[in-house]
Amino acid sequence: MVAAVIAGATAGGAPAIATAAPPPVQPARTVILPTGEKVALTWVNGHVRVGRLAGQPASALTVVTVGADVYAIPAEAVGHLATGLDRELFDVTRLAALPADRIPVTVPQGGQAVPGVTITSRNGTVTKGYLDAAGARVFGDTLGKNASPVRMALDAPTAGTVQPNYAMVTLTVRYTPPAGVTSLGTLAMITNTDDNRKYTNFVGIGSENYIKVSLPKGHYTIIVNTIAKSVDGKATDSYFATSTDNAVTGDGQTVALDGGRATATPSFTTPRPSSVLDAGADLIPARATDGIANGFGVLDGPNDHVFVQPTSAPRHGILEFDAYERRSATEPDGTPATYHLTADWSAGIPADLHRTVQPNQLARVSDRIFGGDASGQRAFGRGPVYPDLRGETSSDTVPNTPSLVDYLYGPPNVRWDAAAYQGAASGAEGMETVPQAYQPGRSYPVDWMHGLATAGFFGGKPFPRPYCVACRTADKLALSTFVMDSNPDHSGWVGGANPGFERLQVFQDGTSIVDTTDKDDLTVPLPADSHTYRIEDTVDRAAMGFSTSTKISSVYTFSSSATSGAAVPTGWNCAASATEACTILPLLTMNVPLPVSQAGTLPAGTSTFVVTAGHVTAATKSAITGLTFATSVDGGAYVPATVTGLGNGRYRVTLRSAATGHPVSVRVTAQDAAGGSLSTTTENAYTVTGS
Repeated sequence: MVAAVIAGATAGGAPAIATAAPPPVQPARTVILPTGEKVALTWVNGHVRVGRLAGQPASALTVVTVGADVYAIPAEAVGHLATGLDRELFDVTRLAALPADRIPVTVPQGGQAVPGVTITSRNGTVTKGYLDAAGARVFGDTLGKNASPVRMALDAPTAGTVQPNYAMVTLTVRYTPPAGVTSLGTLAMITNTDDNRKYTNFVGIGSENYIKVSLPKGHYTIIVNTIAKSVDGKATDSYFATSTDNAVTGDGQTVALDGGRATATPSFTTPRPSSVLDAGADLIPARATDGIANGFGVLDGPNDHVFVQPTSAPRHGILEFDAYERRSATEPDGTPATYHLTADWSAGIPADLHRTVQPNQLARVSDRIFGGDASGQRAFGRGPVYPDLRGETSSDTVPNTPSLVDYLYGPPNVRWDAAAYQGAASGAEGMETVPQAYQPGRSYPVDWMHGLATAGFFGGKPFPRPYCVACRTADKLALSTFVMDSNPDHSGWVGGANPGFERLQVFQDGTSIVDTTDKDDLTVPLPADSHTYRIEDTVDRAAMGFSTSTKISSVYTFSSSATSGAAVPTGWNCAASATEACTILPLLTMNVPLPVSQAGTLPAGTSTFVVTAGHVTAATKSAITGLTFATSVDGGAYVPATVTGLGNGRYRVTLRSAATGHPVSVRVTAQDAAGGSLSTTTENAYTVTGS
C-alpha cells in the first residue's frame, strides 16, 4: 500500500511558489486537453477562467486553482492522478503557451504503452512524443476505460521558483468515500487559512484512501472531492467533504473526512419553465491574499450534480461556496431565452441550497451579433464574475441574425462577462466585454461587432486584466493590439488559418524598427530621447474568409521619450518590464457607431451619428483638435462627409448615401493638440440598400 505524498521541492522546504512574470495580454482562446476535450480560456485581471466551448460534450470537468496555475481535469483523468499521470498535463495556463493542438509528453521507457502518443525519440529511460488533437481523443477514450495506472508527464519547461524556508511537519488525511457510488477518482486540496501563500496544494487520493502531507504549521482547511458516476450511470456527480479550523502543531496528526456527509445540492427554480443546459460551482477555502481565489471549481453537464457538506462558517479563513446554472427557456412570443443563475454562501454552507427566483429579481439583456457575413459557426457566452474572480462562463452556438435574450440572477457583488465569436472560411474573430453590473428588474440592449470595425489599441475602460496595451520604459516599447467595435467596453481578436492575416509595423522618425505578421503583441528596443513614432496595424479579414470589413488599417502617430507620458497606474502590469518605470503611450482612440444593420448594410439617404475621439486609458490627455470622415464607393476617391464639432472630442457625422448595391469603404482621421493623430481605414465597411 503506497500513500501519495505532497512535499516541498527540496527537503525541508515548502511547496514552490512560481515567480514567473504575468502572462502577456492575450485574447480568449481554445486549448485542447490531453483527453481530447477543448475548453475556452478567458483572462480576467490576469487570471485564467475556464469555460465550456460551443459544440463540446457537456461532461463534468474539475477546475482547480492554485496561485496563478489553473488545472482543468476531465472526470476520466481524476483517478489516474494518484497513480502516475502528471497533473501538469492539465494546467491550462501552461497548455495555452504551447503550440496549438500539440502537447509534448514523456513516458517512462519500458513502461505501459500510451495509446494516442506520437513518439519522436527514445533514450535509455524516457520516451518523448506528443499528443495532437486526434491522439488526445484516442488517449482520452483509453483513459476512461483503463483502470490500471497510466504514467505520463508534460514535457515543457517550468517557471523559475523560490523556496520559502518554513519548518515542515507531516499531516495524515484519511478519507471515507461516499457509500453506494462508483468512484472515478478523488482529489484533496489542503490550504493554509492563515495565509494561503504559505501553502496551497492538491493531490490525487488512491485506493488506499489516505495521503501524508508535508506542510508548515498553522490552521488548515481540507477539501476532498470525489468524482463519481451517478446512480443511473448516465451522469457524473461531485461530492465535496470539508474539514475546517484544523490546527496543525506538529508531526503525526491526522484529519478524517467523510464523503457521505456531502448531502447539500444547489438548484434553482425559474419564473417560467426551463431546462438545465449546464452548471457549475466553486468551493473556496481561504481569503484571496494574493488576489486569486484558490480552490475547487466544477463545470457540469445538464444531468450532473454537486453535493457539498453543510458546514458552519470557519473561525480561520473562509469557506465560500457558489453555484451557477445556465437554463434554456422560451419567451411568450417564441423567442429562445437563457437563464443565467448564480448564488453564493459565505457565512457557512446550509443544508438547503435551493433558490426560487422571482421575475423582479432578474435583469434582462438583449444581445445582437453583427457582421452577418460569417460563414462558419457563431457562438456566444455569458457568465458571472465574483470579486475574487470566481465564476463560470459557457458558450453555445447561436443563430446568425436573431436577438439573444439572457435573464441574469445573482447577488449584488456579481458582475457578468460575455464573449461573442464568429467564424469564416479561414479564420475567426471574437469580442469580449469588461465585466458588467446589471440591475434586477431592468432591460439592457447590447450590440456586438456593431459599427465601424477598427484595429488598434483598447481605448475604453480598462479591459478585465490590468495591463497597459501600449506603454514604454526608458529603452523598450510594448504593444498589444485588438479589434474593436463601437461599444467602448468591448475589445477582441482575430485569428487566421493562413499566414499574413495581420501585420504590425513601428517606425521611428520614418525608419522601420519592427515589422511583424500574425502577432498581436510585441516588445521592441528604442532610445530614451524624444522621437516621432508611427504605428501601422493592418488586419486582412478577407484572408480569413470575411466578405465585409475586408481590411482594417489603423495608423497612429505620436511623440515619445523616456520622460514623457503618464505613469502606468498602481496595480497595472507593464508588458515592457516588471521592474522599470513605465509610462502609457499617448495613442488616440475613436468610437464610430456607424448605424449598419446586422447584415452590414446602410439604407440610402441621410444617416447621422456621433463619433467620439479620445486617448487610450490612463494616457496623458490633450485636446482633440479635429476629425474628418470620408467614404469611397467601389474603391474610388474618398469623399468627405459633413462633420460638426460638438466639443470634448465628439463630432456629429452626416452621411448621405446614394449608390445602392455597392461596397463602401470608410476613412476616419483625428488629431490632438500634442501633434498626435489616428487614421483608420475600413475597406468594404458596408453596402447601401434601398432607393
